[in-house]
Amino acid sequence: MSEKIPYDELSLIKLEKIHDRSPFACEDDDLTEFFKEDALMYQERNAAVTYICIYRENIVGFVTIATCSVVINLDERKDIDPDLKELKEFPGLRIARLATHSDYKGRGVGEFMIKSIAKKCLGLAIGIGLRLIIVDSKPKVVSWYERFGFKKL
Repeated sequence: MSEKIPYDELSLIKLEKIHDRSPFACEDDDLTEFFKEDALMYQERNAAVTYICIYRENIVGFVTIATCSVVINLDERKDIDPDLKELKEFPGLRIARLATHSDYKGRGVGEFMIKSIAKKCLGLAIGIGLRLIIVDSKPKVVSWYERFGFKKL
């Protein structure tokens, strides 16, 4: 495994038409295809926003987010916040897709993106009412998200 990339050498910026997505490839063909063919269309239609992670002028990862709400059963609500057990539906920010370029896997890019999005959420939560960060995760990476405190609902 290669060394972790220091966070101060990574940046997360909104995807724009000027960004060349063609060199990007991750281990999941569906994620690669979404990034190259659909991410900008979702953004143009205001359905989701994609942020790209940049390292030394290269796109090394991306994360696509959108708003959502989720209905949570009573037992799971108690785990989220015992004081809000009367709420049935929670507003959230959905991490719809997240991928790291295959050449940078295991170097902290995904962790940087998760932490950066969480920080953005904290900044938004006070002004818009935001209770959860929800992840649409592929089954094989659920445990990776759990390392960051996500719980399977």
